[in-house]
Amino acid sequence: MLFERVRLMAVPAFGLLAASYLVMLIGVSLASEERVLGLNQPKRFCGAYLDCHRIVSVVGLERHRDGHRP
Repeated sequence: MLFERVRLMAVPAFGLLAASYLVMLIGVSLASEERVLGLNQPKRFCGAYLDCHRIVSVVGLERHRDGHRP
């Protein structure tokens, strides 16, 4: 009886949590702006588990004769 009650409360709570996460994810994505990084310009972002200390940068560029990527 108690397990059934907990299950009946947990399913909508999980659905609400998932829907809230989805709304926040879409909202942040729409609010952010796209930009092209220059050489050695850092780009900070949050990775999994809200680890917001990730940084990437463009460190090199190769041009090929035919103009295609390798």
